[in-house]
Amino acid sequence: MAKRIWRNAAVRPADRKTLVAELDSELRGACAEGLDSTAVVGEDAPETLRMWADERQMSGRAHRLGLIIPVALLAVAIGLSGTLGVLAAAFANVYTSSPGLLALPLAATSGALAYLCAVVSVWVVLRRCGDPHTAATTKRLAIVLPIGSILAVGGGVGAAWLLNFTATAFTFTVVVAVVVLILALTVASARHLALTPGRGADLDQPQPS
Repeated sequence: MAKRIWRNAAVRPADRKTLVAELDSELRGACAEGLDSTAVVGEDAPETLRMWADERQMSGRAHRLGLIIPVALLAVAIGLSGTLGVLAAAFANVYTSSPGLLALPLAATSGALAYLCAVVSVWVVLRRCGDPHTAATTKRLAIVLPIGSILAVGGGVGAAWLLNFTATAFTFTVVVAVVVLILALTVASARHLALTPGRGADLDQPQPS
């Protein structure tokens, strides 16, 4: 239970090990004195364990990039599924004619949907974990994601240009890899800003009336 509580509080793995060692030592001491666990963690164990991490300023320090980056990228892929399908077909030489006037509306709609899916998905997964910087991360992601998307598109076009826009599986793979890398870095930067005191973490704190 303790590990889950501290993991949900975004305590870093190394700090969780320290807290677990301290808890184990306290429990062993209480047991040696004939006391039960409530002598250490009180009647409300989850609240006490959370306070331990908070008092040591260990809460909210885990970046959780292994969680939020895959979630955000999957959400973007779902939102862009229509456009990605058209691009994949184009690289596979399926189309014999241009999509014409449908290309721009499709790209705009897919882009907006991908943006909403990414922001909402990150908010949902962090909220379910009880992450203390859920609001700050979501707000920062909402701000930097459009910028990262522009950079990702530019990077993808640049990679395709370097490969002479050849309609091959290799070109498609390189372009997708560049786009994914830039978007992953965008999500990581949003989380980093959210955890930086005075730049993002304060967004989660209640404002004085």
